[in-house]
Amino acid sequence: MNGADYVAAFLRHRGVGRVHCTAGASCARMIDAIARQPGIDYFTHFNERSAALAANAVWHAARRIGVAMASGGPSATNMVTGIACAYHDSVPTLFITGQSDVGRTPIAAIVAPIVKAAFEVAQVADLPRILDEGWDLALAGRPGPVLIDIPVAVQAEPLDQSIIIPPEAVPHLPPPDTETIGATLTAFLAEAERPLLLLGGGVGRAGCSVALADWLRRDRVPFVASWSALSCFDHDLPSYLGAIGRHGNRGANFALWNCDRLLVLGSHLDDNLRSSDPRYFAPAARIHVIDIDAHELTRLATDRCQGTCLDLRFLPQVLDHLTPPLPTRAWHEYLEQSRSRYFGRDISTFARTHRVLSPYAVMQRLSKCLALDAVVIGDTGANLCWLFQMFHRRRHSLFAAGSHAPAGYALPAAIGAVLEQPRRQVVAMIGDGGLQSTLEDLQTLAYHHLGIAVVVFNNSGYGLIKYDQNQTCGGRHEATGRLYSVPNFDRIASAFGIEYRKIEHVEQIGADLFLTGGPILVEISIAEEMPVEPQIPPDGQISRQVPDLSDEERAFGSRFVPFGQSPPS
Repeated sequence: MNGADYVAAFLRHRGVGRVHCTAGASCARMIDAIARQPGIDYFTHFNERSAALAANAVWHAARRIGVAMASGGPSATNMVTGIACAYHDSVPTLFITGQSDVGRTPIAAIVAPIVKAAFEVAQVADLPRILDEGWDLALAGRPGPVLIDIPVAVQAEPLDQSIIIPPEAVPHLPPPDTETIGATLTAFLAEAERPLLLLGGGVGRAGCSVALADWLRRDRVPFVASWSALSCFDHDLPSYLGAIGRHGNRGANFALWNCDRLLVLGSHLDDNLRSSDPRYFAPAARIHVIDIDAHELTRLATDRCQGTCLDLRFLPQVLDHLTPPLPTRAWHEYLEQSRSRYFGRDISTFARTHRVLSPYAVMQRLSKCLALDAVVIGDTGANLCWLFQMFHRRRHSLFAAGSHAPAGYALPAAIGAVLEQPRRQVVAMIGDGGLQSTLEDLQTLAYHHLGIAVVVFNNSGYGLIKYDQNQTCGGRHEATGRLYSVPNFDRIASAFGIEYRKIEHVEQIGADLFLTGGPILVEISIAEEMPVEPQIPPDGQISRQVPDLSDEERAFGSRFVPFGQSPPS
């Protein structure tokens, strides 16, 4: 075999069923080798960005490492968006690039800040070791992307070596002292009158969701969640209050504001959660963060925020030694009122005032019409906010590239997901701007007759950016309204031979939309001025969220902690 043959054989032995790729001169040998290798195949996309984003979705849909392959130069740089998504969301993904022998683009150096490792294979003898090391590194510790750059000469060079087979039992480091950690957390929560738990995406990546849900259900521990954690648990859990953050549930944000002890599991608390001024994040609380990444814990450390470095795979053992907190009756009653008042409620004042279709009502309806095990993928901007604010997850897979959030993520990610889960409904939620950035993927849907429903929320522009322009640019919608245009999506669907439906009233949404057996484009007509409600300003002052709080809501939201309180961080 040669180097290209070895790459194909290695991936097959690691259980890779398909490689997402786009053709190019410097990766053609590897694609050809994959086609000739039994038990593995390639899936071609019309650009490398789509291939990278589809590979990103493999882990979300099937808990397997996704693999994307591209040529060198601009083909390699086109994958940077997908690489960044995998990095920011800690998704284990392997990116393999070919490279010409002259005029090389230093792709390894370009992506170095957003990968766990970037390897340049200098000689074919190094290829087995680098592939093996890169694969293991993508999965180790906090997962993430790895890039391996393989020149054409290395692909063509003979290699007389058998595939490195991973050992059946990989030795692990000694387990942590879960009893001591449990005792530490028990002591931390025992001092609480108003305890609260925050779940982050690390819970799902660690595979401990079932044990955690059993604990939450049994002991009724009140909790909120970040967007990346929303697919980790059943939203019917009675102690769940909603997602937090700048575009989070109003009641969940009130709970965060008023708590006095906050235990965070597997979240690095980015600015979408903490805001640009972290003093307004749970301002009256002491905070304890559990995370696998020691660097993130160091970044978050303050006088009121401490942390414990722990691989959350060991969380079930910690829970065995953790005595649940005992909230006061006043706190328990407050959270019950908050859940009744805000959880799962369509609070769109704009839709009611202007008598237009509410995207929140649409999401409520979709939650009820989709199969319970449907794969639901969000994109970016307002449509992503509406999805994560309102979609009620039970057994659904619900995800997006929320930390990086490129426009046009949902459609190629849906392609990656449906190939891994062909028997499940797969739905891509996307905006009119996001869809226009990835229209060529509709040909992929049509050619392979993939059973994906593309639900496009058409508000004739970049709605979330328009809102920011209202705050920062005097309401001038440059490049979002002015000189922005939307095509006729009916004709677009017809051009690709895809079924089309237009929705103007919520009653038009039914289960039949998702039983076509093939691709369908569903256009949802949304008012151009439709805002995301509520929104907290970037400084995190919850008292100034939009729409403005009524006097009653202001009193409710500051029942235990006055608005404006912000102790030193």
